[in-house]
Amino acid sequence: MAQMNDITAKKDLEPSIPTAHWIWLSPEQYPELQLTEQRIFWPKKYKDCVAEFQKIISFSQIPRKIILYMSGDSVFRLWLNEKFIGQGPVSAGVDFLIKQDEALPWYYANAYELQPDTKELQFRAEVRLQPQEMTDITGGHGGFYLVGIAEFADGTVETFATDATWQVRVDKRFPAPYVYDGTAELETWQFAIPTGDTRMVSVAPIPPLCYETVYPQDKIQHKPYFTPSFTAERAISHLQMRRALSGGRGMLVSEGDDISHKSSQANFLLHTGDSVKVEFDRIYSAHIALRCDKPCHVQVVCYETDGLCVSKEELTLSGTEEYRSLYMKSISVLEISVIETEGEVCIEPFLYFSHYPVEAEGQLHTSDAELDLLYDVCKWTLKICRQTLHLDSPKHQELLACSGDYYIESMEWFVVYSVREKHQRLWYRRA
Repeated sequence: MAQMNDITAKKDLEPSIPTAHWIWLSPEQYPELQLTEQRIFWPKKYKDCVAEFQKIISFSQIPRKIILYMSGDSVFRLWLNEKFIGQGPVSAGVDFLIKQDEALPWYYANAYELQPDTKELQFRAEVRLQPQEMTDITGGHGGFYLVGIAEFADGTVETFATDATWQVRVDKRFPAPYVYDGTAELETWQFAIPTGDTRMVSVAPIPPLCYETVYPQDKIQHKPYFTPSFTAERAISHLQMRRALSGGRGMLVSEGDDISHKSSQANFLLHTGDSVKVEFDRIYSAHIALRCDKPCHVQVVCYETDGLCVSKEELTLSGTEEYRSLYMKSISVLEISVIETEGEVCIEPFLYFSHYPVEAEGQLHTSDAELDLLYDVCKWTLKICRQTLHLDSPKHQELLACSGDYYIESMEWFVVYSVREKHQRLWYRRA
């Protein structure tokens, strides 16, 4: 089921960051793609886009390690030598209902430590301009920010950062939210423009999120799946049934447990007009992902459970890329419909499970099996609701706004997952 991102999310890096420029698209060529609404509930005055950045950094020797600090407004994703590094930034976490015009005076940078195996580093980043979720708190202007520190075996150090030598273009593959066209003609690269942004950038006080690859457990095709309601009682019953089917093992397992019998790669051969539903072993806070072997136009509907649709994405895939959604949703079922393709297309759906990194998990073993199962269900719910902020759910993604809620959930995390570093930040934010 799970393949952990093996890039280390740093928790203990120095709080100061070497100077770098925020960079963005040319305001002369793209005057309509500069400003953001700052909060999702603000009036929609500005256009959205995804900007793509690239830069090759070369060294005379292979670095012993590289530390990266990176941020983007409103949301960034970064690849290094075609390997996914992370998505962010850690949310600044102010009240999403505040409607004052002042932009945030600070922004957080995610921090990572890497051990490259080559002297040449090829960076590629995508930055979405407008906020789409309540956790997207922007600074009022699009931008990408990266600082790198390369340390070598001989003790020398080199730094590099975003500046006017980076290249940028509007990524036409993302023409609108929840729409992707992998066949779109790409723009010519241009040099990025420093924005003159003066907001303070500091290392996030918590680590970046982890991502695990999750494959569906089976397919459900041409049969009713959903029922009208989903209660806590039904949730327990549902998990008890699956525990019995899996030989008495709980579906919610600790890190390192063998769960290969519950999840495996699945490929589906589909034609124009075909649709298939694929089920995962539980609800995940996740980004959908697809691979296919030829061009196709598909719609992917994400369900949390029981017919509860949380999002729809319309994708035109070229057949050579891996599509990875920008949007984290609450998902246990995907419905994939082929709108158009030539002949038969092989589609492989899966998820990138997003959660806060943990190194330990609490366990409960009593004489009451239902009590043990209830603990497991609550523990899993806690995990999928903890992103860079405590959320009411990965479906609604509302920031918990009550001090009592923060206190309860932070204490639950301390007891269940032995996570300490976020408590100070939570109460600082509340103050």
